[in-house]
Amino acid sequence: MQQRHCDELMRVGNELKRALENALATMDGASNWGLLDLLSGNYYMTFTKYHIIESAEANLAHVKDLARQFECELEAFDQSNPRTLDTTPFHTISHYFFDHLYVDFLIQGNITEAKEALKEMIRCTENILRTVNAQS
Repeated sequence: MQQRHCDELMRVGNELKRALENALATMDGASNWGLLDLLSGNYYMTFTKYHIIESAEANLAHVKDLARQFECELEAFDQSNPRTLDTTPFHTISHYFFDHLYVDFLIQGNITEAKEALKEMIRCTENILRTVNAQS
């Protein structure tokens, strides 16, 4: 049972990490096109920027689903392995991101802050995966 929780946590965690990296890459693209749009004022640039922002929104929705799944797996893992993981940083940044920055990004296009939050979520996810991997 314990190994199953560990395996599932690692699977979901790795999938979350890939989704976070993909979302970050999309945000980088949106940021770059946003700058080009500001400098050119060209319709094509504006259209492309908004297309990339729509892709980023879809990626963030996928990340949100995976983050919830990862949190559920963390709970199951913690119940079978009490006091082996400090998941507070992940929970904090996850809730902060999805309660505040995600909404801000969707409403205001706050790309820079969203990128920083994604980077922090990647670091937290990697730390958790390293700890779990070392214990298994």
